[in-house]
Amino acid sequence: LLSMFVSFGLFYLGAYHFKLFKPTIFYDNWLSAIVTSNIFSFGVVFFCYFKGKYSPSIGPSGRPDVNSSSNVLGDLYKGIELNPRIGDFDLKMFLIGRVGMISWAFV
Repeated sequence: LLSMFVSFGLFYLGAYHFKLFKPTIFYDNWLSAIVTSNIFSFGVVFFCYFKGKYSPSIGPSGRPDVNSSSNVLGDLYKGIELNPRIGDFDLKMFLIGRVGMISWAFV
C-alpha cells in the first residue's frame, strides 16, 4: 500500500509540480505500450519454455521443477516450470509481483 502511494505521489510531482511529463502520458502512448508489452511477454514465454525444456530449475525437493508434456501449445499455455529461476533470481515473483502489480496502479 505504501508503494502505491509513493508511486502516485511521484507521478503527481513529476506531472504537475515539476512538469517533467504530461499527465496523459499513458493515454497518449497506449498503443505503443500495448505492442511493447505483448512483444516482451511473448519473449518471456518463449524464453521460459526453452529454459524449462533444456535447463530446468531445481525445486525445493532437489528434483527438477518441470511439468512437461508432448503438447507444445499446452506447455506454452500452462508453463513448464512452476517457478522459473535464473540462479537465485525468481522470474515469476519479479514479473508478477513487481512489474505486473505495480503497473496496474497506473492503468
